[in-house]
Amino acid sequence: MRFRFINIVVFICLATSGLPLTRAADKSADDDGSCETKVENCRCFMAGKNRPELECTREKLKHIPSASLWPENIFALDVSMNVIKNIDVVDSNDALEYLDLASNQIESISPHAFDGLTKLRGLDLSHNELVAIPSELFNNQLLTLNLSYNKIEILPKDMLKKTTYLQELRIAHNPLRMLEPDLFQYSGQLKSLDLSAIDLFAIKEDIFHYLFEMSELDLSDNDFMVVPTTPLRSARNLQILKLNGNPISILDEHSFIKMSGLQELYLDDMKELIEIKEKTFSYLYNLRKISISNNPHLSYIDNHAFYGIFNRSWMAIQEANLRANRLSYLADTTLPFCNLTSLDLRENPWACDCHILWAKYCHLRPELTHGIICASPSKFRGDDLMLIDHTEIHCEHSQMYAEVRLMRLFLIVFVSFTLFFIALVFVLFIKRDVFMKWWSNRRRGTGAIYYVKAHSNPIEPEF
Repeated sequence: MRFRFINIVVFICLATSGLPLTRAADKSADDDGSCETKVENCRCFMAGKNRPELECTREKLKHIPSASLWPENIFALDVSMNVIKNIDVVDSNDALEYLDLASNQIESISPHAFDGLTKLRGLDLSHNELVAIPSELFNNQLLTLNLSYNKIEILPKDMLKKTTYLQELRIAHNPLRMLEPDLFQYSGQLKSLDLSAIDLFAIKEDIFHYLFEMSELDLSDNDFMVVPTTPLRSARNLQILKLNGNPISILDEHSFIKMSGLQELYLDDMKELIEIKEKTFSYLYNLRKISISNNPHLSYIDNHAFYGIFNRSWMAIQEANLRANRLSYLADTTLPFCNLTSLDLRENPWACDCHILWAKYCHLRPELTHGIICASPSKFRGDDLMLIDHTEIHCEHSQMYAEVRLMRLFLIVFVSFTLFFIALVFVLFIKRDVFMKWWSNRRRGTGAIYYVKAHSNPIEPEF
């Protein structure tokens, strides 16, 4: 979350009434108290009663304006998008809660730069040129900290030692490649952590062990070849996980094992992903939303990828985004698709046969329905599935089905012959004595002897 400290109420008023900015600001000041500043070219707004915000953006400032020129009881100071290069020590102030220094040219910060801001709760240092961060720079009142889009290579292990109440930390888009094993040992209140695009390829198994309250984690655009299952399991209350853009090729039943607390899972823009195997999501009993989109080589999701996480009487999952993959086939038993509140099947090369016919009867939202384009068979190529008469959609007996039938016939013959052979061997075993005697006699050439009784007197011939 970028810290933008312009009064939202002022913008709403401008959008609805068309009043100029100065008039809206003056009206706010009249209603809620004084909003005066002595800083040239800066603008003052009221965030609420007696809560002034000072905006000094795009003024080519080289230094943070002196605190003596700030409005009394200042709530937020926005000096983003200037040309500040170094920060020594910011003037002391017991009222300032939010400071925005984003999109400057900051290269270095003094170790005690913010010590005088005793109530500072939000600090944005994103989009600068920082290479290093002083140890223990931040105070114990800080709730949100943004260090994204810098050039930081190492985060000191004691950087968060004083920030025991920190709830949101963003260090995305820094060339870190690794994190100190005990970096988060003082961050038991952290709820949201953004570690996207920091060149991570491995993390310590128990690095999230101290993050008892962390519910959202972003590991997108790193170099993980497999899901870091064991470290993720140490984040016991994790509910939202983003793995977008990692070079993972196969997901299987070990990828998300023992992560039953997950409610949202994002697997988008994964250029190497080709297959989602059986029981991949079978442990995600509380999963409500899954996004598997824009994966150009993902052509196969197993029919039992979600096995065990739903039944007819109970189902947590409500949203599934399967847009822009390489799917041509998806069995209706994979998920109870027609019971979801949101399902996106667009931009896939679907085979429009009887196996996708279920999608015509799901009553999806109109914006998600049209755009399910057929890639095969040839007579439907380029057609919208929803515009094809259902009576024309059927499964042809292709070569594949003929091969399956032949294989089944071969299997039946093989099993029958095997059973006959086993029965024959069994009979021969039972009658082995008779068989052995017969075989022995045959070898000796003996057999039955027949006798013919001869007459006692010879018969004389008659003349």
